[in-house]
Parts: sequence; C-alpha cells; structure tokens
Amino acid sequence: MLATLGRPPTGAGWAVEMKWDGQRTIAVVRDGGCRLFSRNGKDVTASFPELPEALVEAFEHRDGVVDGEIVALDEKGRPSFARLQRRMARAPIGW
Repeated sequence: MLATLGRPPTGAGWAVEMKWDGQRTIAVVRDGGCRLFSRNGKDVTASFPELPEALVEAFEHRDGVVDGEIVALDEKGRPSFARLQRRMARAPIGW
C-alpha cells in the first residue's frame, strides 16, 4: 500500500504507521537463494548484498515472500533517504 496525503482515518480497526522514507521491496526467498524487487519489478538485489543471505537464514531455508521497506538510518537513528539513495545506485544482477 502506498502512502497518500491526507488526514489519517480514526476509529476502531485503523492503524497509522510512520513514514519510513525507504524503498518498498518484495523479497523472494526460493531454493536457498533470495532476490529483491522494487515495486515496479526491477531486481535491486545488488544494491543490498547483505540482505539475501540474512533473509534465507531468517526463513530457515524455506521458501517465502516478504513485502517490506528497506530503510537507512542516520547517526541518530532517523530514516535518511539520502543515505539510502547511495545504495540504490548500485547495478542490478540477474537471477
């Protein structure tokens, strides 16, 4: 779900999440490997080389899919899109 401007809904059944200012990513863990895809389907695995192995381990070598957001934090623990952009510029690799 993409964030939209406006007042957040109120009442029972609603939750509000902080805007992390990261990169929306789908992680596909399959056959002992992992690939990361942007919301438009671009392979972004090469930009975050430390994540595939960590996700394979977290899934205990089972197949699965994770829909999440990759963020880079600054020295004070705040989301920094500028830091993330430096990582996003790396060239993608094939499956």
